[in-house]
Amino acid sequence: MSGVVDILPPGSPQRAVADAAVPVLACPACTDMETGFPFVKAVNDGPVTQPGVRYAVIATRDDTTVTPPGTASFINEPSVTNLFVQDLHPGIRVEHAALPSHPVIRRWILQQLDPATANSNAG
Repeated sequence: MSGVVDILPPGSPQRAVADAAVPVLACPACTDMETGFPFVKAVNDGPVTQPGVRYAVIATRDDTTVTPPGTASFINEPSVTNLFVQDLHPGIRVEHAALPSHPVIRRWILQQLDPATANSNAG
């Protein structure tokens, strides 16, 4: 929520109104993602990862949806690769909504899943 609701103190009547309005006006999961909410606390208290599984997270420095970019989505645990798309291609501009469909990111995802397959489908 980019700290927008943080200007309203938790427990205040104004915050209660804002928390009730956000799921209707913005998105149902938005209040769950606010700083200090039980869901965020549970994720941050971790661990999130499971032993023996490799994880990869890609983010964009141009993100205005998941903020702050990177730190809001990166997982700081063993066996996790955290990367900004701009580290792959400096100067590239990719906003949040374009992450799933951008060719650079799709190639990177394929590499994470199977490096041999990604190299053969790089075109």
